[in-house]
Amino acid sequence: MASTPARGARSEVIACPGCDLRQRLPSTPPGAWARCPRCGEVLASTTRHPFDRPLARLAAAEQRILLTRDRQLLMRQEVKHGCYVGSSSARDQIEELVRRLDLCAEIAPFTRCTVCNGSLAGVDPASVESAIPPAVYRRHRDYWRCQGCGRLYWKGSHWAAMCRQIESMCPCASI
Repeated sequence: MASTPARGARSEVIACPGCDLRQRLPSTPPGAWARCPRCGEVLASTTRHPFDRPLARLAAAEQRILLTRDRQLLMRQEVKHGCYVGSSSARDQIEELVRRLDLCAEIAPFTRCTVCNGSLAGVDPASVESAIPPAVYRRHRDYWRCQGCGRLYWKGSHWAAMCRQIESMCPCASI
């Protein structure tokens, strides 16, 4: 009789490194080890919060403010500057942080790449014509290229919606 794993359970089939017994990787509680029933070899171990230490160290090394919904992460000794984000919605999180950290004066929309965070610089339309879809090129004359990854940007259909979102958070922002 075949059985199916419980909803949310891991169902990867693995081979034990000690005896080659093929089996489903068992679910283990945080901090526990999964062992092979035949030879006792450790199959997998889990840590309670495997990314907390590297995140905390990176934030400290780069002198960054750590934004998180994980209160235990904020309590780590390495975290010098952190901020608990209460909302689970991305839109509400942005509004919360802009308000709490008083960021309206710092907002500089449409100046950074959404992929690599590189600076955007204006480019001559003729120099990017071959890289832009023809319908877009006919409608727009202003283009920007990321200095880091080369991605191209223009005032597409999302531009006005983004401007409205920024203005709703920061009425005095100059866009």
